[in-house]
Amino acid sequence: MFKIRYITQVHQAVQFGSH
Repeated sequence: MFKIRYITQVHQAVQFGSH
């Protein structure tokens, strides 16, 4: 499950940038 790690990083980056 390499995609999960990638998605998690992207999700965190989006949340950080959205704030």
